[in-house]
Amino acid sequence: MEHRPASVSEALTLLENAVTINLPLAPGTIDRIMDSARAVYAIACTPANTNLITRAIDHVLSDPTYREDPEIQAFYANVRCCDYLNHWNEASIEDLEAAERSIAIALRTNSKHRRAVYVSAFLHRARGNRHAALAAFNRLIDLNPNANDRMMAEAYAQAGSEWMHLGHPEQTQELVDKAIAITPSDSPALGVFFWISGRRAFIQGDYPEATHFLERSVTIRANFWYTRAWLIAAYVLNNQLDKAKQALGEFWTLFPQFDTIPAVVKAEEKSPNSHPMMADARERMHKGLIAAGF
Repeated sequence: MEHRPASVSEALTLLENAVTINLPLAPGTIDRIMDSARAVYAIACTPANTNLITRAIDHVLSDPTYREDPEIQAFYANVRCCDYLNHWNEASIEDLEAAERSIAIALRTNSKHRRAVYVSAFLHRARGNRHAALAAFNRLIDLNPNANDRMMAEAYAQAGSEWMHLGHPEQTQELVDKAIAITPSDSPALGVFFWISGRRAFIQGDYPEATHFLERSVTIRANFWYTRAWLIAAYVLNNQLDKAKQALGEFWTLFPQFDTIPAVVKAEEKSPNSHPMMADARERMHKGLIAAGF
């Protein structure tokens, strides 16, 4: 039974209590912690909040009773993989390995668990296994082809992203458009979908369209370093140098750790790709950053 928190604030308070006072792990409390964690992750996904979610689920998993629960393990992996891919909370290869262990448990318990299959795709991405990532996103779609929830929308969009990383950006937008069509207009997920659309346009050399989508993405999801980095480069390549310089100032205010191109390259290594088309796009992005004043 789902116990939806009344607000993000209420959900955060419950998670804080789980961490600070070690709430007794009765079944009802477990449900409330997990529902609160999912609500915060869906609506207010920030580094501070993913850190809090991870610590709260660590508390849940301290009880051996719940260590084989596929949803708890899959969601735990979801959050830790998010930190790793987004370069949040100093996440390292150990976090990725922990997420992989959790997904192994979840899939061993239920090989058709939707979230576990979904997260397995991102884990393949983090390892640079793009064909396996695409196959996992497609498997998620096939598990429930009539679904129209957020996970299905993200599966469509991320499958489109994998086609792009495999050198076929012409396959991307149709899938992203499917994702957008089943997503509420106020959903934060749209920030990710516009990011994928913007990078697709950038790769194809359509810089006006790239700036259009990347601006929309940054408006919705302001805490992703990479959307802002690609937007700065798109401005430069679209002959909007003043906007690029302004955006660079905002970028450094939010992400002072990215103060050199090598720092950007190091972060990009968490989503490896050796396809020549993607290497060319990243090189153009780096050159755009340098032209803006990086």
